[in-house]
Amino acid sequence: MTNQHLKTTIIILTICIVSSSIAFVGYIVYAQSNQVTDVAPATNVVEESENIKIETIFKSSPLPKQIKEMIIGVSFKSNTPVDIEDLRYIQVTYVDMEGTDQLGELIAHKSVAQDLVDIFKELYIASFPIAQMQLIDYYDASDERSMNANNTTCFNTRTVTLDHKEMSLHAYGVAIDINPVQNPYINEELILPIKGKSHVDRELYSKGMVLEDGPVYKAFTKRGWRWGGQWETLKDYQHFEKEIIINGSE
Repeated sequence: MTNQHLKTTIIILTICIVSSSIAFVGYIVYAQSNQVTDVAPATNVVEESENIKIETIFKSSPLPKQIKEMIIGVSFKSNTPVDIEDLRYIQVTYVDMEGTDQLGELIAHKSVAQDLVDIFKELYIASFPIAQMQLIDYYDASDERSMNANNTTCFNTRTVTLDHKEMSLHAYGVAIDINPVQNPYINEELILPIKGKSHVDRELYSKGMVLEDGPVYKAFTKRGWRWGGQWETLKDYQHFEKEIIINGSE
């Protein structure tokens, strides 16, 4: 190889090296300039995943086998005036007193099951708070214990309060009590539950109260339910009922 050829080769190699270096530096600058705008920080990804809400549930179905086994001899008794096959197991998402989504459960007669599913969907959208919603069987079918726990419940084989002869509409699965503490039963000096004494004055509003023309009242009454808060001889602010002809009886 002549000296002239060697010089030419060195010049070409130098040009290639310089060009590659410039390209590499340009790539680094480009990558750095686009890193912040195109790639979200890992913490944001975690935060977004934590903000995903659990899917809401609003449905009714025939009583599952395990629910039947749980309620027989507890809320469902030998004198229950409806057939167990006519009861429905209802699951609904609700907002609790702290603003957190919870899954509640009710048992109701099939004739009002869809009403209750639709009503509690409305109340969920309205963010009306429910303290809790469990089957009364967790309280040994004791209305007193369930009320003291501020439990929203529907079906229970029992008689009317203060009348041990007449069956309550709860026994038919067509009555429901909502937030008993904030919405007590008042009959002269009798207040149930006892914890509800601080909510007798309906002018002193507190979260979870059922009020005339409020979201709960509207959701029930537009579907033909009656509110105990409008009764004349006594007040049962927690109570809604719907009279349905069942087995020849209202």
